[in-house]
Formats: sequence, structure tokens, C-alpha cells
Amino acid sequence: PNVPDSSFWGSLTTLCSSFRDHPYIVVGDFNTVVGASVDRSSTFAVISRDGRDLPAFLESIDLVDAWRLLHPAERDYTHTSRAHGTHSRIDYVLISPSLFSVVDAVEHGPLEISDHSMLFLDLSPPDSPISRRPWRFPAYLYQDKDFLQFLCSKWKDYARFNASEELSPITFWEASKAVLRGEIISYVCARKCHIAQGIIHLERRCREARLAYIQHPSSTTRNLYFSAQSALNALIHEKTKSWFKFRNYSFHRYGNRAGEVLAS
Repeated sequence: PNVPDSSFWGSLTTLCSSFRDHPYIVVGDFNTVVGASVDRSSTFAVISRDGRDLPAFLESIDLVDAWRLLHPAERDYTHTSRAHGTHSRIDYVLISPSLFSVVDAVEHGPLEISDHSMLFLDLSPPDSPISRRPWRFPAYLYQDKDFLQFLCSKWKDYARFNASEELSPITFWEASKAVLRGEIISYVCARKCHIAQGIIHLERRCREARLAYIQHPSSTTRNLYFSAQSALNALIHEKTKSWFKFRNYSFHRYGNRAGEVLAS
């Protein structure tokens, strides 16, 4: 809650206590800090709840702040108030002590769209199964001009090297599907890698700009930080558009077949 609310902490404690017999993880924006001296950039921030509500909650249910355990001396923040020019660490990954052995990393990501940083939690659970789903044509690329040009080029290459009177039309067609599938998979993987590399580059740039702004607040570092943030948001927006196209295709793929989500 944005204001002091003892009933919230009581309800949350009761809920988490029901999981005491099993290790568990709690992740979220708590709107308060564990320690004002290390988790806030400004000593003039309101700290009436700091040092009481969240630490008391952690002690009552035996959870630990995973990021602080891995970064005991580091000062980093997950929330930026543009109005006040202050920073605070109010987003937490809280875990049962028994789970700490499978935690590989806990990191703060950039502020994408929101004024809160993403939280990355890497786990290595023992004997985790690997799931695979059947391949489907990337329908979200139907209207992508670069993809269509790529696909036409690969089809022409296949036809030029394999068209022969000795090869039956059926064999020619069935083999073409396998060849083009491999080319499509290669294209999609390269596209995803290119986008991922761009996001990683901008996330690093955004993180460096944010730390520079935190350590040396000025109009210059502020503008550099917001510029990097805008570039990252634009790339994330494009990635999200592709995801929505894919989901739209998934829901409409079977039309009005009985049992489907959009069946009439």
C-alpha cells in the first residue's frame, strides 16, 4: 500500500504462514525499504515505516532478501521518482533460506516503461525438465516485407537447384517444406538474437546512465538517462507488438471449431 496499513502486513503474514511447510518465494513492490540508510538515495525521504514494517514481516515468516545477500555492500535502487529526483529500493525478491542454494543470481534490470526496475531471478532447480513444443509457421511475419523477400529468395534458390525432370513433383514439394522450414527457423532465430542483443546493449547503456545520474545528478546525466530509457522503451515496444501478433494468431488459428476460445 502507498500509505501505512497494518492490516495489509497482517493479512500478508497470515497468507505466507500457510506455506511454512514448503520453501517459497515472494516477489513484488512493497512501497517501503528494509533500511533507509542503504536503500534510499535521500536522507530526507519519509521514513516513518522504514526499519519496522518490512523487517518485521521478514522476521515473522523467516524470509530473506535475496538481492542483499548477494550484494551486501552495493547501493542500487529499483524505483526512481522523477518528480522528486530520488531513488529507492522498494522491489524485493524474498526467498526461504532453504532455496538459497539454487539461486544463481538476483539482478536489477532497467526501468522499462514503468518507473520500477525489472527484477531478474535465476534459479537452477535440480533435474528440471526441458519442455518442447511443436514448430509452427511464424504467422506474425506474414506482413513483414523483409521476411517475405527472404522467403521468396530461398524458394527461388531451392527451385533453381532442385528442379529436374527426374524428380517427381511430390518429392520436390515435400522436400521443399523441410528445406524452407530450416531456413525460416534460421531467420527467426537470427531476428530474435538481433533484437535480444539490441535490448542487452540498451539495458547496459540504460543501467550505466542511471547509475551516473544517481551518483552525479545533473541536467546532463538526467537527459542521457532518459534518452537511453526512451530508446530501450521503443525497442521493447516493437518486441511487444510482435508478441501480440503471435498471440492473436494463436487465438484465431482454429476459427470456429468447437472447444476453441473464440468458437461461436
